[in-house]
Amino acid sequence: MFSPAVALAMGAGWMWLMKKCFPKEEGFSAVAGAGLILITFAALFQGLIGMKVVQQFDPYPKRIAKLVQDHTKKEDRLFIIGGGWGGDVLFRAKRQGLSIWSTQFLEDSSNFKKARNLGFTKLVVVRESPLLVALQKTNPGGADYSGEPFSRSLSPITARWPILYQDEQLMVREIPPN
Repeated sequence: MFSPAVALAMGAGWMWLMKKCFPKEEGFSAVAGAGLILITFAALFQGLIGMKVVQQFDPYPKRIAKLVQDHTKKEDRLFIIGGGWGGDVLFRAKRQGLSIWSTQFLEDSSNFKKARNLGFTKLVVVRESPLLVALQKTNPGGADYSGEPFSRSLSPITARWPILYQDEQLMVREIPPN
């Protein structure tokens, strides 16, 4: 949020330093301009580093995968809501399944039967990483951002399925036979 202002202040400081170091050099403006551009780009990449690089070192996905491993069987097929697209939780937990956006499609009985026939036995709902929520909140305009509660991820039929495990970050429900 303050990165551009900090970059400009650093640029002004850089210009002052250059005037002191090179009082009558002709290459002063080129060096100073290059320095100012470098500082500005460094400030612009600060947000990228916060959102992408730091997120890669977040221990949360490993903890969630361990919980999924502990509360499901290897032969279970899972529907996963949350945890990011691309199956990161599934890969880390060594489970098979499908990442879905919502359970609304399971309200249709034919879709529900197809899912059961394909071997889906568990619904896993994962809350967003606390680090990711914090990064979203620090973005301009994101002060009101909060992680989605479990109840928003469930359709009426899935809200009645038995809960096998639940804590603040993860919920595992059993998909009934029919």
